[in-house]
Amino acid sequence: MTTTETLPRRAAAAKRMLGAGVVAALAILLAACMLIPGKFASSLDLRKDGKFSFAYKGEIHFVSPSQLDEKKEGSEAKPDGKAGKDAEAAQMEAMMGGGMNLTDPKAADEFARKLARQSGWRSVKSMGNGRFDVDYAVSGTLSHDFTFPVIDGFAQASPFVQVIRRSDGSVRVNAPAFSSGPEGSPLRNLARMGAMDDAGKAKSASKGPKLPVLDGTFAVTTDGAILANNTEEGPQPGTGGSILNWTVNDSTDSAPTALIGLTK
Repeated sequence: MTTTETLPRRAAAAKRMLGAGVVAALAILLAACMLIPGKFASSLDLRKDGKFSFAYKGEIHFVSPSQLDEKKEGSEAKPDGKAGKDAEAAQMEAMMGGGMNLTDPKAADEFARKLARQSGWRSVKSMGNGRFDVDYAVSGTLSHDFTFPVIDGFAQASPFVQVIRRSDGSVRVNAPAFSSGPEGSPLRNLARMGAMDDAGKAKSASKGPKLPVLDGTFAVTTDGAILANNTEEGPQPGTGGSILNWTVNDSTDSAPTALIGLTK
């Protein structure tokens, strides 16, 4: 027979199991999603005839699970020494298809040169510790969906920006990585959960895992019909049509999104 006393206990146990399941799922995702934005400015221009221009200028960070653990300031974790560094190198090499360890400055410079050979990457510079300063710009026609970034040999599970075509002539713009909320990067979600104690309260700022600061802007300009968006101020008039502006930082819970009607 179930008593009223056992119900809260069962609810608490179920909550703990759910939390553990989410953490496990995020841990699995880490193997395929270790690329996050830092400080940046990004823009997208969409025309009714399907032409578009996209730009991203700023930081891109590659973060390994071991780096995430090392960023826990004030924790009692001990350095793993050579074994830990070897494990991190193996993780990075596996992430990059077995070809590069981006914790090695020479390998990072070589990766920057390799990435600069891809279309759109006008400038790529390694700044050390998995951080790259990039200048990316591309123009074309939306004959198919568009995703940024796409990196040869790298499985990106959480894109920065997506433009998804619909059969009715509209396009959905999503920027999942431009958020620190639940719909954002799995890495930022894992860091957020790691900053909470068992009671669901925030830990001391010095004890939670740290990630690169998220600080940027995203703007969409279009002469199409803005059917939906989640900006704070809504569409603003501009010389090229209506403009949607988002300010992105570590307190941004909702990822930028918009639905725009274009001519078929």
